Amino acid sequence: ITKREVEDDLGLSMLIDSQNNQYILTKPRDSTIPRADHHFIKDIVTIGMLSLPCGWLCTAIGLPTMFGYIICGVLLGPSGLNSIKSIVQVETLGEFGVFFTLFLVGLEFSPEKLRKVRTSSTCYCS
Repeated sequence: ITKREVEDDLGLSMLIDSQNNQYILTKPRDSTIPRADHHFIKDIVTIGMLSLPCGWLCTAIGLPTMFGYIICGVLLGPSGLNSIKSIVQVETLGEFGVFFTLFLVGLEFSPEKLRKVRTSSTCYCS
């Protein structure tokens, strides 16, 4: 493993292993430097500023709000304008969002509702 200085003004170091994988050490030597990831903050603000109007517009025309959020993701993501720079961080945050959405959907279901639709759903599936 070799060590190389990345950006001397920030005091970051990069480790390079035998397969040429590069790892940036995230703790700078100077602790007075702000540690905010400006690209990630810009991406989150952009997503919020576009998803709210898209959700509102879909609600106004009678579509589910979630459809507007999906349209926002398609527009901003790699298949659209490709304006999101922190793909991995936004994707991780999105997975938390999906988890909590599924959790809230699960809270809406009661065992009685599931028993009522059990016979009809098994008939349609077979």
